Amino acid sequence: MPEYGILVDFARCIGCRACEVACQQENNTPDGINWIRNIRIGPEHNNGNLTLQMVSLNCMHCGKAPCIEVCPAKAIAKRPDGIVLIESTKCIGCKHCLWVCPFGAPQFNSIEGRMTKCVLCVQRVEKGKLPACVATCYPQALKFGTTEELSLYVRNKAARRAMEASYITGLR
Repeated sequence: MPEYGILVDFARCIGCRACEVACQQENNTPDGINWIRNIRIGPEHNNGNLTLQMVSLNCMHCGKAPCIEVCPAKAIAKRPDGIVLIESTKCIGCKHCLWVCPFGAPQFNSIEGRMTKCVLCVQRVEKGKLPACVATCYPQALKFGTTEELSLYVRNKAARRAMEASYITGLR
């Protein structure tokens, strides 16, 4: 079975935060819990130019998810389709998953005393739909697909950049 994931193309993100709103509405997350977050970096001076970059942070549903490994309650599991979920009835709220996640994806729900995180809109994916954040992303900064499709996208983008650079530098 293919594994699904989300890829963030940082060069396309404009910081509109539509993904955040769509996620909160689709998953009815409580106030203060944002399964996808847009972080602003900058403005910074870069070679005489002022730059501002947006970085979208969300659960990447890792191939070898460290959150699964450290959960003492065994509340986190990866489905055959690659979606990593927290079983809330097993979660003890210890925050170990948050501490090891390189993306800061798991969040503590103080109302329930448990951890919560992106579910990759499993309720939509199972119906053949895109996750809400991806479906709402107008600049197409968020890509959803199988790990093979996402890898192909990254390889093709890198090849295009290499070709453009060779034209610019006159190597071609």
